[in-house]
Amino acid sequence: LVQYNHASPFSPSPRATSKMDYKGQQLNEYIFSFLTIFCGAIALIVGWFKKDFQITFYGWSIGLILSLVLCIPDWPMFNRNKIIWLEEIGRPNKSIPVSSKDKSSTGGDKVKQGKSKKPKKSTSLAEPTENSVKSKLN
Repeated sequence: LVQYNHASPFSPSPRATSKMDYKGQQLNEYIFSFLTIFCGAIALIVGWFKKDFQITFYGWSIGLILSLVLCIPDWPMFNRNKIIWLEEIGRPNKSIPVSSKDKSSTGGDKVKQGKSKKPKKSTSLAEPTENSVKSKLN
């Protein structure tokens, strides 16, 4: 675990170690998209009527900066829905030591020589049986 010296102005605060939840990410993306598009559209309309592209650019830039200020920090409004993770399930150690007696003469693992089971034939909707065809005809 990394520990920071909080005396430096560039080190993250203890609050910055929290993680944004999924609903917060969705809200964050919505706010960013809405502000950028809304301010860009208003700036485009004002710039169109004033015949000045610089107004359009500055208006869009203000919307972009505003949305970045609202969306880049991990504000508490983005952490309202706590994520509850399942407990970790312990795994049993499945490693089995292999002795030299378990190997066959070819050097590979032993394979059981048994009868293979044939899969049961399943009837599907695409292949009707004789009884189903007869019942539909009657």
